[in-house]
Amino acid sequence: MENGKIALVRCEDSSRYTSESMINNTTVKVVVNPGGTNERFVKSRLLKSNVINAKDNFVPFGMLLNKQADVMVTDLIEGRYQSRLHKNKLCVANDQPFSGTESYKVYMVQKDSKMLLTKVNDWLSAVDVNALKRKWKIDP
Repeated sequence: MENGKIALVRCEDSSRYTSESMINNTTVKVVVNPGGTNERFVKSRLLKSNVINAKDNFVPFGMLLNKQADVMVTDLIEGRYQSRLHKNKLCVANDQPFSGTESYKVYMVQKDSKMLLTKVNDWLSAVDVNALKRKWKIDP
């Protein structure tokens, strides 16, 4: 599945934060979850933003909803999921990931586990990827 870093915002503000340059501003409050690629992106590319460090991975969504933060940088898949979960409240501001952050999610199995690998490959060949996206609410 395609992935990459996006801006998750309140829907009412989605047109205000469609690009990195619109977010990289001292007046913009960017909430970041601790550790991982979201924090690395924010701390390396949004140097002018007012960064708020969240205590865990669940706090940022509430901070956006409660207007304690303006933007959360997250993965496209999570952003789409959260926008479905908080319909008409949280939105993905830029449906195309920020430049240089494009990535893909993959399945990994132990190299010497031939039987498991065969089962996973058979399942991947048979599965309806679009149905999975709908089930996990990650389709745009």
